[in-house]
Amino acid sequence: KLLEGNFKNNFSINFDNTYKVENYSFNTFGKINKSIIDLPFNKKNNFIDEEIKEIFILNTQFESKLSKKKIEFKGNGKYSLNNKDYLNFNLENNFQDNNLILKSSFDYKNSLNFDLINFKKTKNSIASISLDLEKRKNLININKLNYNEKNNFFELTGFKISDNKFQALKKLEVKTANNDFFIQFNKKILIKGSKFDASNLPNFLSNNKDSYFNKLNNRIEIDFKNVKAPLSEKLQNFKLIGELKKGKFVKISSKGDFGGNNFLDISLKKDSGSEKRFLEIYSDLPRPLLTEYSFFKGLTGGKLL
Repeated sequence: KLLEGNFKNNFSINFDNTYKVENYSFNTFGKINKSIIDLPFNKKNNFIDEEIKEIFILNTQFESKLSKKKIEFKGNGKYSLNNKDYLNFNLENNFQDNNLILKSSFDYKNSLNFDLINFKKTKNSIASISLDLEKRKNLININKLNYNEKNNFFELTGFKISDNKFQALKKLEVKTANNDFFIQFNKKILIKGSKFDASNLPNFLSNNKDSYFNKLNNRIEIDFKNVKAPLSEKLQNFKLIGELKKGKFVKISSKGDFGGNNFLDISLKKDSGSEKRFLEIYSDLPRPLLTEYSFFKGLTGGKLL
């Protein structure tokens, strides 16, 4: 919508003997004093509460290079999503043959939600985020994503998605008030930590029925000292050993302790003579496992088998 600043431009073009364009370059560098970018559609999703309609830019040094096969942009300065609170950003973008290399670091003040681990960033706290990403056709490779905000920390490395399907993950570390764990992929998937907030886990699983992880064929081991279960129940020393085929469990053996001589046992076994699988759950406290089933609403007491 608006662009004000001081720029220097260099332009060159090469022709062959028939005056057909062989190559060209258009280089610009300078300072953007003020700019307003009007987004073609509002950015709102499950992670962000606010609608993002415009991006405001101030006092930004930049350099761009445009050629027949390549587009490069580098910039650092101030940005805002409401034209009031301006925060630092740094951006390096390289686009060639439909392949994208993006490196960025920026401060972020708006809300942010990660329902799976029941984490919600407060709106006015400032987080520092850095991203190193590559996109080649239908493959997205996040080399590294880092999030820091007060005592909250996330770091994701080696995360790959192809055709909107999960492909690989090297490591994920999470530390928040209610979470402290890591996920690591080698020959097996290892998920381990001192605490995990599973308050929203039943709701998350019931709303994510697409086979996003159908490329996973791994053994898996989970080890949590403390798990915050739905209805504020606490599960201790939860351990699970299992096997995944095409993103689905084919074998599970797990145990946990609710305290007060109350236990949780889950097992999944495959019938050797058919494709049937048998899941068995025993819990001395049924309610945390049944929160998403309206049929059991109001149920108290008893044991679940």
